[in-house]
Amino acid sequence: MEQLSPVRIVVGYSGYRSEFSFRRAFTHFLHKNVFRRGFGAGSLPQLLICGKYSLLKLNGHPYSVPMQGERWPIITSSSENPVIFLLELIWNRLSQHLPMPEWFADDLSMERATLFLSCRALRRHGRAGWEYWEHAASKKSLETQVPPREWQPFVVTLSQFIIMNELCRRESLPIDDPLLVGLSQQDKEGLKELFQKRLVAQDGKKLVLLTQHCECVIMPTGDYVVGDNSGGRMVAWVLRQPRKRRQAGSE
Repeated sequence: MEQLSPVRIVVGYSGYRSEFSFRRAFTHFLHKNVFRRGFGAGSLPQLLICGKYSLLKLNGHPYSVPMQGERWPIITSSSENPVIFLLELIWNRLSQHLPMPEWFADDLSMERATLFLSCRALRRHGRAGWEYWEHAASKKSLETQVPPREWQPFVVTLSQFIIMNELCRRESLPIDDPLLVGLSQQDKEGLKELFQKRLVAQDGKKLVLLTQHCECVIMPTGDYVVGDNSGGRMVAWVLRQPRKRRQAGSE
């Protein structure tokens, strides 16, 4: 549904004095509409803008965070420039259907946001619906300036790198594949870490990629890095790295 539906953006004309107030107002809005149709996870818009604050849906197009057990972290709040989120949502949808200009992949900045709501689907007393949890954040913590950071790929071990390369080449690996079994014995935590990084998943008796367009790169420093290049970020990150050469021998 998130993939096929239009990007839904709500723009308010009256702002709130703080990100904290915006979060609290939306929580009250949900409370007033409990058990009403149209307020489930699928019905929430991808972006709500009110003044200089935003509520952003974490649906993977393009923003997301890992699932927390059965809970889907669904809404985050931010005081970043709302236009950034608006453009990212629209450009991301366009990139799924049309070739985008080269500069689209140059941005490695990570927008700063604070988790707001999680949810899960459930059936109770014969009725199906969604259950929400609010992630409390103080006004002071929301107003604290967080240093900006850039997107980076995952640095992996040699055995993890070999597994990811094989998955890129073959698309899937049987769980009992001799290569996979041998590497898992050499690096017992390696496969587990790939699951934790949400690079791979188990589908029945097969290991599959979770990335849309995985790239595996050996850097001049000797590091093994793996990342999703579906939006061009992986290539952009590699090209920005200083041309260091691995030092051989010792002093």
